[in-house]
Amino acid sequence: MDNVRRLCDKAAQIINSGDKVVLGKASGTAVVVGGRSYAAEYAAEMTVYEGKWVRCVVSNGRAVVIGE
Repeated sequence: MDNVRRLCDKAAQIINSGDKVVLGKASGTAVVVGGRSYAAEYAAEMTVYEGKWVRCVVSNGRAVVIGE
């Protein structure tokens, strides 16, 4: 049950932070969103090619890629 509680707490934190999923374009080790470049991190193992559109959450100067 502790794992479920931590998952619920994390989900609530994300919802309350105001962060949202946005579309960005992969560019080297960065993601470009709305003309701004953000350092890219990946939520899961995936292959992302240069120029590919990805879905990400932008927070604290970085883009966490969550899917294509």
